[in-house]
Amino acid sequence: MRQLHVAQLDSVHRLGASSPAQLAEEVTYAKARATQVAAYALIREDPSPEEREAEAAAAVWLQLCDDALDRREDRLEGRQTLLTPCHRFSDAAEVLERHRLAAFAKLRGLRHLDPLRLEEYLFRWYVVASVGMTYLYLDYQVEHGALPAIRLRDAVPLAFKLVAEYRLGAAAGPIELPGTPPVGRRGGV
Repeated sequence: MRQLHVAQLDSVHRLGASSPAQLAEEVTYAKARATQVAAYALIREDPSPEEREAEAAAAVWLQLCDDALDRREDRLEGRQTLLTPCHRFSDAAEVLERHRLAAFAKLRGLRHLDPLRLEEYLFRWYVVASVGMTYLYLDYQVEHGALPAIRLRDAVPLAFKLVAEYRLGAAAGPIELPGTPPVGRRGGV
């Protein structure tokens, strides 16, 4: 728990608007690792190295999801994260999707897991990713003056349209919001 507390303090005190991206990445990964250690110590005593690696990748992605929800406030308050320098939705979406897809690939690489249970597990995280990505998109619309202020719950209807179209294995591919360029292609808000 001490590691988690220190990592949280680092993210508040060491990162400013002018902090280099490398420091933001280091602090993000440290927060994710500390959260992972604290959370998984409660769940399992001795995970394998592959499980630890997959859990670490998932923890980094979840930390980035948290950063996405706070992106505009972090920028206004002068805190640096991996997402605050992203001035376009497509850039932030690419960071999130790259980490999500890497985490999901590592989880799929755990061969001892039951494939159907794993797919159900990844579907749940896909729901989280869909809501987060939709909120991030709407937040960029607010930032660029295209929408009034929003709340997280405003993202849910559009996210659930994405989830309703979910097909087996879709969690392995990018999330594409209607009316936006696919992640990985430059352009868009």
